[in-house]
Amino acid sequence: MARIDKRFGATDGWIRMPDGTRHYIFGFVDLTGVPEERLALYRGRATLPGPLLEVGEGDEVYLTLTNLGFPGRPELDDTHTIHWHGFPNQIPLWDGVPEASISVPVGRSFTYYFKPANPGTYMYHCHFEPVEHIQMGMLGPLIVRPALEKNPPLPAGFLPTTTRLRSTSVRSSFCSRSWTPWPTAGWPQPNPTTGRSTGRTIG
Repeated sequence: MARIDKRFGATDGWIRMPDGTRHYIFGFVDLTGVPEERLALYRGRATLPGPLLEVGEGDEVYLTLTNLGFPGRPELDDTHTIHWHGFPNQIPLWDGVPEASISVPVGRSFTYYFKPANPGTYMYHCHFEPVEHIQMGMLGPLIVRPALEKNPPLPAGFLPTTTRLRSTSVRSSFCSRSWTPWPTAGWPQPNPTTGRSTGRTIG
């Protein structure tokens, strides 16, 4: 499995609706790879929904949250967290619930550790004053890809099919390399080009 290093900023911003109106939001912005001296340029650039966090099952995810503040509401000095909604975490410290974890004050950063064990589609959100912060836009999509996608049991481009009469391996049209099906005792041997049985059995 891989190590994933990401950095998100908590800030505010504006979005344009389909009818042309503009709405003020709280939210997150992707800061991954942004040099420290340029972080301030991302204040007031929140997106809705927040940046997609896409990882693999078993990956070690290090997500740094930097609180950039609300330039549109400078009188607010809210702290922020990232909570992995509906997903078990290793310890409460990284769960983002401020009563049992750490909330990040303006101008500071905190790195969360996350090792997803269950693939699926989830969400993350700020858990500080969650009713207000989620309603204002502090949430984003979290996708955990199954490990099976990284380690497929068959060569890419081939689809094994089974019928009541025989098992064959069908070569898909998008595969550019040739492949010989593995021998299986007692099964009719398929032609690698057509996928049809040659009439000869193996074993």
